[in-house]
Amino acid sequence: MALSMSTVLSSSVCSSLQNGIGGDSSQRLGQQLKGTLCGGVARDCMRWGDPQVLVYPRTFPKVGVARAAWTRKSKSALDPPKNKKSWKQRHEKFLKPFMLDVFISNKYVHAKVVHRVTSHVVAVATTNAKDLRFSLPSLTDDNACKTVGRLLAERAIEADVFAVKFDLRKNEKFEGKLALVVNTMAENGVVLV
Repeated sequence: MALSMSTVLSSSVCSSLQNGIGGDSSQRLGQQLKGTLCGGVARDCMRWGDPQVLVYPRTFPKVGVARAAWTRKSKSALDPPKNKKSWKQRHEKFLKPFMLDVFISNKYVHAKVVHRVTSHVVAVATTNAKDLRFSLPSLTDDNACKTVGRLLAERAIEADVFAVKFDLRKNEKFEGKLALVVNTMAENGVVLV
């Protein structure tokens, strides 16, 4: 194994310093030289067992060494990606393809049955339509909600839709006018799944 000139020089200087030249200033000089010259010669310094000389490797191995905080990946980056959907999440829209959408405003009540995969509107009923707008005394009361539910159930059955899925929107409660529309549909032959 061929040694470079700096390795031979540093090991010979380190060995002469180990034997000692004498004097207080020579020891300080020896310590400084050991730190500078023996920094690259890890085997010789480790053989001496000198605890004052710190030898740092030039490259860190990939395994077994703690990396600095700014180079460490975040915990979320180390976790596997969570965007993989389960079997149920991927196939639910095909197993329960029709969805009920109910919108109740201060002016009218609107409900529709939508195909989830193609976004095709299968059946719709609203109090704002011409056939209901002039026949109902109020477009938003309980009677109007029951009428919209009954009419939507009839139109859905005509389109061969006998079961629909209904999900509440965020901060929405199943009560009042919304419950009237959905329960009227269920009473008129459309099953809620």
